[in-house]
Amino acid sequence: IGCIFCNNKENDNPIVIKENGFLGRQCPLCKLLFISPRPSIEEIMNIYGHVQSNTYAKRYIRDSIPRRISAKISLSYLKQYISNGDLCDLGAGAGYFLSEARKAGFNVYGIEMNPIESTYINKQLKIPCVTKPLSKSYSSKKFDVIYLCNVISHLYDPIQEFKIINRKIKKNIKK
Repeated sequence: IGCIFCNNKENDNPIVIKENGFLGRQCPLCKLLFISPRPSIEEIMNIYGHVQSNTYAKRYIRDSIPRRISAKISLSYLKQYISNGDLCDLGAGAGYFLSEARKAGFNVYGIEMNPIESTYINKQLKIPCVTKPLSKSYSSKKFDVIYLCNVISHLYDPIQEFKIINRKIKKNIKK
């Protein structure tokens, strides 16, 4: 496929990454890295049930101290613009950002496709977390903040996902 960001239609974008049978290509115009050929949504979802993903998830859950520190730093930047409200973490991992955001006064919700991490967030952290895309999550709820960290590369169609985020975000931001 051509570049999913700048719509460069060239099909000879150089391969810069090979991982798990997928080819990462780089657009020569905008430099975006993207997967081509693009896997189906089913293939992407199957990755999250793979043994390697489960092993990673368990390790990610145990690695709490640096993740909590990172979450607190990110939250300190966010709180310069908004101090409370409904927050959704898209790609919540083990929920460390959600946990810190709840302590800071936000109403928190998570979306995490890895079932081990999602279960951990629901059962251990007692934070609502679903394993569905944003377009199918939390019905008509709108959020003051939709937080993403290291997630864009996991999205099937990032541009479409940003359009969905725009529809799911409240328009009146408060400080």
